[in-house]
Amino acid sequence: MTHDVPSGDLAAELDALRAEQARIRQSIGQGDLKFRHLARSVFRVTEQERRRLARELHDGVGQKLGSVLHRLSQLEQSDSIAAPLLEQVQTSTQLVRDCLQEIREISRLMRPQILDDLGLVPALEWLLRTMAQTHGFVVTADLQDPGLANDDDLGTLLFRVAQESLNNIGKHSGATEVVFRLGGKADRITLLIADNGQGCDLEAALAQGSNGESTGLSAMRERVQLFGGHIDFRSAPSDGMQVRVSIPRSESNLAPPP
Repeated sequence: MTHDVPSGDLAAELDALRAEQARIRQSIGQGDLKFRHLARSVFRVTEQERRRLARELHDGVGQKLGSVLHRLSQLEQSDSIAAPLLEQVQTSTQLVRDCLQEIREISRLMRPQILDDLGLVPALEWLLRTMAQTHGFVVTADLQDPGLANDDDLGTLLFRVAQESLNNIGKHSGATEVVFRLGGKADRITLLIADNGQGCDLEAALAQGSNGESTGLSAMRERVQLFGGHIDFRSAPSDGMQVRVSIPRSESNLAPPP
């Protein structure tokens, strides 16, 4: 025995289901947007703390070590200092000089002043020079100003992705050549970093991040996703590595959550 369902009732039920699905999708979208706002706030506060610590290292500890170095240098030039003591002073002077150099380098890498003063492109130029000198690879760079003067967060994100990628290249890849391209298009900003190094097992590296272990690749992916962007890693053993980033410009001006 069969019972016919009135077509009007079925259509009404389908409409109700579609409306509920739309409501759920909207709710999920709003939740995702609020989460991204919260995560970006954490990102912003973290960078502010980096800026403060970098300034303290440079202006506080750095200046005090500079004063110690000045006094040791004066003592080193004294005519009345005995030879055995002079040798100890010279050793101490070099030690303080090395410490001062390391603190300045840590301060610059923690939050380079040039990023705040001159913007993303000059900061990237400085970073590329520094990394090339430190690790001995040759950089081919094409840097187009993406026009982020009013978006410090997005500029900082791109700098951090570049910094992490170049650190990985310098420490792990053994690369001799690096290609670096920054581009700004009407609807998005793109970044490409490629090297001719030894490459890596991407599945293993990304699996570490999915298992809760901190990896540079997973950290970069999480940061880019906060801005509604996409990051793609391409690599294989002995075949170098490519990092491609694409971030929609509209995401740089997200409306605040209600």
